[in-house]
Amino acid sequence: MHTPTTAPTSASKKISRRAVLTTTAAGTLAVATTSLAPARAAEPRSIKQTAGLVSDSRAVERESLPVALREETESWIRFPFHQFEVEVAPQATEVQFEWQGSTNPGARLRLMVFSPSLNGYEEITHTFADAQGNASFNLLLTATNRVENGKILVTVQHSAGWAGNNLSQRFTPVTPENPADTDRATYDFTLVWETDTQFYSEEFPQRQRDIHDYLLRNRTSMNIQYLFHTGDIVDEYYEPHQFANADTAYSVLDQENYPYGVLAGNHDVLDAQKAMDYSEYSRYFGLHRFQTKPWFGGDHKNNRGHFDLVSAGGHDFLMLFMGWGAEDEEIAWMNRVLADYPERTAIVALHQYIDPAGRLAETPQRIKDEVIAVNNNVRMVLSGHHHGAMVTRDYFGDRTVVNVLFDPQDLPEGGQSFLRLMHFDNYGGVVTSRTYSPYLKKYNSSAPELPRQYQDFTIPYSDLGLKARKKTLLTKEFQARAV
Repeated sequence: MHTPTTAPTSASKKISRRAVLTTTAAGTLAVATTSLAPARAAEPRSIKQTAGLVSDSRAVERESLPVALREETESWIRFPFHQFEVEVAPQATEVQFEWQGSTNPGARLRLMVFSPSLNGYEEITHTFADAQGNASFNLLLTATNRVENGKILVTVQHSAGWAGNNLSQRFTPVTPENPADTDRATYDFTLVWETDTQFYSEEFPQRQRDIHDYLLRNRTSMNIQYLFHTGDIVDEYYEPHQFANADTAYSVLDQENYPYGVLAGNHDVLDAQKAMDYSEYSRYFGLHRFQTKPWFGGDHKNNRGHFDLVSAGGHDFLMLFMGWGAEDEEIAWMNRVLADYPERTAIVALHQYIDPAGRLAETPQRIKDEVIAVNNNVRMVLSGHHHGAMVTRDYFGDRTVVNVLFDPQDLPEGGQSFLRLMHFDNYGGVVTSRTYSPYLKKYNSSAPELPRQYQDFTIPYSDLGLKARKKTLLTKEFQARAV
């Protein structure tokens, strides 16, 4: 910490000259003075600037090192931050903060202040960089309840959410579990998808355990960053053993802090008379299960809908889930979330969307018209419900949305543990989608209702608007002064 200084005064003119503390390019303090009316509070007395990288944008414990102005902090994987420890006199009540810097064009920057009472960071405001990457903050902050040991801790944070570390890389030597596995040297990271596992929960719990054990075994070798489940977790929600079986299957992932998201399908919430009841779903997969996870962004009606913020391989994703029975409130909520995160590539997860012929029922059509069509960050829709597999594309101006159906539930034993692997290749600019059963130890089902071209296929990055980028953050100027 720099030696505290006292704001200079002029005794002859009785005019307070407030010290504005500015970190210079050399990392030292320059003190500029401005003639003002008598001060209402003592000035901040020193500023210490540090920088670092985090995987969890809400992390309390942060490793950081001194950094000078115009010294860039960067990472392909984690989130850069710049931190300013400002000494504040005991009588200070408000502090004016000004920050100017640069980052990736369009990137979200968040100004956060540490709250001793919450033992965490408060996001005070956020902004988006302009087309040249320039950004700034200028705000007045109440010092009350934000000063600890005479200091306020201010952080400029790149992005929100969770950025998983690379568990392996293209050049990492790995032993494939199956000789037909995609060559590890040809992709950067993997997203995984399972769906319509209701018969596993009802009668064949080992088949879902096969999937989750496989995902845990291959998490590192395939650099698996996230798992989707698009609904029908159980077959009859009112049969107690079914959600209990599902809970056991997912508890294995919870214990390993494995990022995943789920939603409710019709079987999870509809009884024999088609009356909708989310109580059992919420009991097992409600907000309480996910709210402390670093990738969890927020929910709607106790996880009837929710979103996760996941960054992987230089890409920022918004995983947006909506359960069965979406109506006006649900559609409005989805649109608010998508509008809040324009900088992210949105993957929308629904239980029902396209059928095997590429058609849409009434509610999916409404979601297409009122959500998918009007939000430019939506680039993919994942769904199950209809047994089969299909891939279609919709075009909205120069934006392509890829719609993918996958549902193996009518195979023997409720699906034979078939899952979907999505390998992202930043160099080739392509996503390779493959369908695999760890139970059968084979790729692709031979069932005619699962056409091979929709089990094993590629999606060009251009269809998804993807381009990997390194995150950067640079501070040009930071000032703090009492007002």
